[in-house]
Amino acid sequence: MRLLPLAIVILCVSVAPLTAATAKDILGTWGVDTDAMWEAAKKDIPAEQQELAKQFMLPMLAQMRFVVTADTVVTTAPGGKLETSTYVIDKIEGEAITMTSTSDGKIEKMTMTMAGGDRATLSNGAEPGKAIPIKRVPVDAAPAAPAVPVAPKPVPKP
Repeated sequence: MRLLPLAIVILCVSVAPLTAATAKDILGTWGVDTDAMWEAAKKDIPAEQQELAKQFMLPMLAQMRFVVTADTVVTTAPGGKLETSTYVIDKIEGEAITMTSTSDGKIEKMTMTMAGGDRATLSNGAEPGKAIPIKRVPVDAAPAAPAVPVAPKPVPKP
């Protein structure tokens, strides 16, 4: 019976590190989670403008990719523009990985917070309340627009 409390402590200590993020967690190819992004964004868009905003915003965001290696991030912006930056990890606290990124002399703080599995959020130090939901995508997956319903065109009157 005296070993039971010790066994519980050992189990808790050995399991705790399994839930914390590691530097390896950020490696790979990431894309914007357009479904999660839309759910967060639509709250700030008037109802009558939501469909137009959705048709404009989501295909652009779906084109974005972030390829993270051990020391670089290559970002593909809408339209195919590439930007390469270097980064160093400043700290890891729980699921949050804070890093400093440098591109063309511009220094930026970012935090990637792991959300379980292949999902995370990415926030800029300048706008900490505005996190972008991202998800891991297959390396060979071409950026593609999500299925967005398109309103039918009006039929011209004769």
